[in-house]
Amino acid sequence: MTDYKPLFWLQNHHLNTIIPNRFRTFPDHRYHRVRIPTPDGDFLHLDFTEPFRKVTGQTAIIVHGLEGSSQSGYAKGLSRILHDAGYTTVVLNLRSCGGVPNNKLQSYHSGKTDDLHTAVQYLIEQGASHIKITGFSLGGNIALKYAGEAGKNLPPQVKQIAAVSAPCDLHGSSKALSKPSNKIYLNRFLQSLKNKAIDKLNHFEPSFLDESKIRKATTFYEFDDAFTAPVHGFESAADYYTKCSSKTVLNELKIPALVINAQDDSFLSESCYPRDEAENNPFLHVLTPQKGGHVGFTDRWPLRRAQWHERVILYFFEKQTTPEKN
Repeated sequence: MTDYKPLFWLQNHHLNTIIPNRFRTFPDHRYHRVRIPTPDGDFLHLDFTEPFRKVTGQTAIIVHGLEGSSQSGYAKGLSRILHDAGYTTVVLNLRSCGGVPNNKLQSYHSGKTDDLHTAVQYLIEQGASHIKITGFSLGGNIALKYAGEAGKNLPPQVKQIAAVSAPCDLHGSSKALSKPSNKIYLNRFLQSLKNKAIDKLNHFEPSFLDESKIRKATTFYEFDDAFTAPVHGFESAADYYTKCSSKTVLNELKIPALVINAQDDSFLSESCYPRDEAENNPFLHVLTPQKGGHVGFTDRWPLRRAQWHERVILYFFEKQTTPEKN
């Protein structure tokens, strides 16, 4: 199972990234939405997979990627396979990503773990005793950072972490995404991020932000330096990347954690593959298949079927190891 082999027409990493993202749909997938408050007076939307299963025992939390949501195909795909396996499955919509603008100037970013903790605490209060967390891309960095920075103080109900296509080093990932070959992805992300940022400026009118710098940003570094960092209390984009990269806390993991990063993922730099950290921490499992793209890993047709990474995650959650280490 750990030897990923893409469909013959998805050998190219760009196709393996784009096809599932654009065309993997689940028209019959339904959610039960719950809105919960945050300690700072904002709110989060938790989307439970229907048919709604009472929060008891095995509970799975899914954290989406940059500008994603519970409507993302990868979120629906994993929530379906875990729900069918008996888990109460919930997707955490990060602030401003649930279809409704959040109440604060601050929104979400790659290292904002407090909202994930708020969701975890809510589920524990509802009766969750065995919580498994999966994050995709940006959400993968959040999930890993959450578990690593908490270390031994992580709620005991949180049992395992999985991360798919996780930019464990934000410096490296930012540089990788600035390459010409990634321009189509970069422009798409930046357009969405800029639109939200301008809406925030129009609503809150923060005097410390420069709208022209936000509009002129052509890279993630420039956008994060102009908006993400100052809004969330960082000195600069460099400061933000340094403090929020999960790679810096992976040695502190005290529960089993799985990272699945394809070697041909154009969003990731070599520094995003935590091989050395895995050698030094027996809790950390790292799979780096040669192919897979970014949140791709498609090996079955039709696309609504359980794909390779989803089957590996379910195995990991059930066996607490990867197939190759069993």
